[in-house]
Amino acid sequence: MERKDLAKIFHQTFGLAISKMRELEVLQELRKKQPGDYFLSNKPTYISQLGEADKDKIENFYGFINDEKAMKRFGASNLHEFSYWSWRACGVVALQMVLNTDPLSSFKGKTMDLVKEGLEMDGYDLKEDSGWYHTALIKLAEKYGFHGFIDKFVPSSKIALLMDQGSYVLCSVKSETGGHILLATGYRLGKNGSLRGLWFDDPSDFSHSGEDRYVNKKDFDKLSTRRIIVLNSK
Repeated sequence: MERKDLAKIFHQTFGLAISKMRELEVLQELRKKQPGDYFLSNKPTYISQLGEADKDKIENFYGFINDEKAMKRFGASNLHEFSYWSWRACGVVALQMVLNTDPLSSFKGKTMDLVKEGLEMDGYDLKEDSGWYHTALIKLAEKYGFHGFIDKFVPSSKIALLMDQGSYVLCSVKSETGGHILLATGYRLGKNGSLRGLWFDDPSDFSHSGEDRYVNKKDFDKLSTRRIIVLNSK
């Protein structure tokens, strides 16, 4: 049996069990709160990984984007560079939203600046073309004034609790291209501390609006890899 298969079995069995145990612990804290909607104190500045491109100028999903204004917003030097990296920039853009929001951040650049810095750290899996390494995103965050760490086997209710504590949470989810990253921005709490759903800023706005996207708990739990990046300004 291959290592990938063993890892998948582990996440579906022991990993799920660990996540459920952690959810019971978090529930004790959420039960102290009143039902309602809760959001980050600093509303994130939404950024599209496609540079707010005109949809009529996008050939297809993962296709060429013939929009020079969007290219300039993204910070790319030409349309080919923009068309390639914009589809692959979800992790960097989720981080950029944090950097552009937090008043203590020192970042002043554009998306392509972060992409290039991440590539200098060997932060993207170029061989498999499968996404950004979470450790590289943390290194980028630390460069601009943040502490960060990766947490695994995280139940969705824990994401809510982390936001209450003032943390920014980047959530890893499954997608048709293999993986995707969302920035959590708020949550809805029901009676007895039950989590109803979460709000996210989704860097991808190709097929739907990316800003303030609400996902109910059941649907999010199906998408979530239960792996997150937690960021706090120093």
